Amino acid sequence: MNLSHIIDRGALNFPQKIALVHDSRRYTYDRLNRAVDRVAFYLSKQGMRSGDRIAVHMLNCPEWVAVYYGIIRLCAVAVCVGAAYKQKEIEHLLTDSRVSLLITCDELLSQVPKRETIPTVKDIVVRENDSVLASIFKTRATEKEPFVAADCSPNDECVTLFTGGTTGIPKGAMLTHRN
Repeated sequence: MNLSHIIDRGALNFPQKIALVHDSRRYTYDRLNRAVDRVAFYLSKQGMRSGDRIAVHMLNCPEWVAVYYGIIRLCAVAVCVGAAYKQKEIEHLLTDSRVSLLITCDELLSQVPKRETIPTVKDIVVRENDSVLASIFKTRATEKEPFVAADCSPNDECVTLFTGGTTGIPKGAMLTHRN
């Protein structure tokens, strides 16, 4: 079981139906699935594996969706970091969830904590500065075969979402593939 199969099934059963709309841009299930594959191949080439924790700290955009499902396709854990969080909050979230890779965007880069304060983070990738991530939806996948999603247990952690933190520090809520 792997939550990213939901995108695979959409591409198989409804390849030309619209899966995602952002402003005036529309993306079919097939196009979204190929973008998710590109992200999964990219992350795999970066050394990310099943169980690794990868933070997504981007504004609402189609690339966010592709990155999120690409992480899950690896059977890695997507750690969602809201765009409204400030530097100190992000520092706590990244450290608390033991993130090893942070994917962000130019607009939010100023809120990313200094590297020495987030010791578990091995690398920070800025979407616009990375040729693969910047072109997720612009080019076709270079691999001949689709990325085969890792087989996860239904009880494997899939995503960590953080509570609002209105009464204190946000806490990570871990959801499984079955959830």
